[in-house]
Amino acid sequence: MGTTTRTLTTAELCDLLDIDESTVKRWVAKGCPHDKSGKGKARQFDEGEVVAWMKSQGLTGERGRPKELISPTLEAARIRKENALAERYEIMVARDKGVLVEAAAVEADNVQKFVTVKNRLLGISASLAPSLVGLDAPAIEKLLDAQIRDVLQGLSKA
Repeated sequence: MGTTTRTLTTAELCDLLDIDESTVKRWVAKGCPHDKSGKGKARQFDEGEVVAWMKSQGLTGERGRPKELISPTLEAARIRKENALAERYEIMVARDKGVLVEAAAVEADNVQKFVTVKNRLLGISASLAPSLVGLDAPAIEKLLDAQIRDVLQGLSKA
């Protein structure tokens, strides 16, 4: 006993699959099987042939765009792209909020601080040398310690 399928008009096929007539026209242009009747006659579609053709084309019969067959490599690339775009957006937002600063600006600020520390520490010997003459080691150490603390205290406020 063979299976029988219905013959459908374009309108009936559209109603059955809940698609637009323009979709059926595109399918016909892509090779959807139909009765190629003469001019002025409505196209006829064999329901079973249309279903088989849809399966061969990867069409689900669901509304909207058909699901694409995507390789795992392509899917991984899409995910990496989306993650990169999200990260870029987060960086832009952080920069706009003032939370993110440029590395070059931080480096320039640090260089300036180190130059100041170096210059102040190197200046200790010139400022203390005259007062160290004739002092014993504990007194020299005490003066050096006090001067270094003053320089560091001044730098911590800067």
